[in-house]
Amino acid sequence: MSPTPMLPSHEPALQHRALPGARAPAPVLAQVQAIAVPEGSERRVAELLTALRRRAAAHPGHIGPIGTGDAEDHRYAAHASLWSSVPALLEFVHASHTEITAWQRRTGLRVRAERALWWVADGEPASISEARERLDHLRRHGPGPRAFTLRSPVPPPRR
Repeated sequence: MSPTPMLPSHEPALQHRALPGARAPAPVLAQVQAIAVPEGSERRVAELLTALRRRAAAHPGHIGPIGTGDAEDHRYAAHASLWSSVPALLEFVHASHTEITAWQRRTGLRVRAERALWWVADGEPASISEARERLDHLRRHGPGPRAFTLRSPVPPPRR
């Protein structure tokens, strides 16, 4: 297994809250995609991340980002965000495939990426430091309720 990406931990946590008197919202899906950055290609990988973030922001299932920025050790870059559901994220991943393959053809780079998912309860903040921990947990223990993948989804917790 590869070392844990050093995702930036100084990013503010994104917190979602119910309106006063409103029924508690359903849990939301948090995801982090860590992309290994080949040496000397930091700028090109940053371009890919910018394009992915832009596409995510335009997707109706996208709720918001969880921090931004390159990895502290510059070997990994991260895209972390909140989504309304697993199907919404899966649709985004499939829709992004064409853009990623075009980027790979244009740059000649092949990136290695890992993704971890987890559910965020009502009012709970989601942060890059938590994303780092969830990805590390997935690597050490495999998929489960604490961290899972698109191939091994876990249903949201009951409200």
